[in-house]
Amino acid sequence: MSMLAVQGCTVEASLETGKGSITTSPQITTSPSSDNFADNKGIYFDKVSVMIPSGTTVTLTPPPAGASSPTSIPTVAPSTIDIKGTADNILDSSDKKALQQDDEGSDTITFTFLDTASPPTPSITQGVKVIVKITDAGQTVVEAL
Repeated sequence: MSMLAVQGCTVEASLETGKGSITTSPQITTSPSSDNFADNKGIYFDKVSVMIPSGTTVTLTPPPAGASSPTSIPTVAPSTIDIKGTADNILDSSDKKALQQDDEGSDTITFTFLDTASPPTPSITQGVKVIVKITDAGQTVVEAL
């Protein structure tokens, strides 16, 4: 059983285990239901879009070949990753599944690294799988079975 994700839930971003770390503050950009509530907060159904804001960096283990540092330069543009609902027994009026704690989504985002030339230029790119996960549902009264 898991708690249903509601407005105010917490989303965290990470990389695959052993690949490194990411520095970012992901934000849900989807509005919750205005008809279905848990703990007086709108429940998320179907999917939520999570924005990885510009300025995000990753530190990779090992660093990309030819990079002068394992840490990327900050991203210029934001990226979006979707998390789909998995609560089979909690549906809205359109039969869309509710989202719940521990639901996750992922996508490959391209990060740029400085090369080892003198002076270094941002010429090394690497696609990195970024995972976003609902780590706190935002409420404690309604569980999905």
